[in-house]
Amino acid sequence: RGLPAWRTPTTGTRSARFADDVAGSEKDRRRAVLLELERKLKRRVQSHFLGRTLDLLTEEDGARPGWSSGRLKNYVQVRFPEPFQNPGIIRTVAVDTIEGTELLGRLTD
Repeated sequence: RGLPAWRTPTTGTRSARFADDVAGSEKDRRRAVLLELERKLKRRVQSHFLGRTLDLLTEEDGARPGWSSGRLKNYVQVRFPEPFQNPGIIRTVAVDTIEGTELLGRLTD
């Protein structure tokens, strides 16, 4: 059975020669702490855009059928309910909500 990538040292690096002296349970705990911190920080950044109307650059996206996505000028992704949009077009979106880890909005142009 293989180890998850985040536990496997990269062959040829200095760290590959170090003893693995951190227990797997401690690695799991540390990973959970970092993932929770990432979630909170992402939510804080996303909440800054709620209620705002902003330009975004459309991109290819197949993550949600019937939805498209784009990036704001600071690379924050916003999904909106529209059939596939051609990538590379500037559109205007009103950012309405956060659902899970996604920022959702609607086109206003």
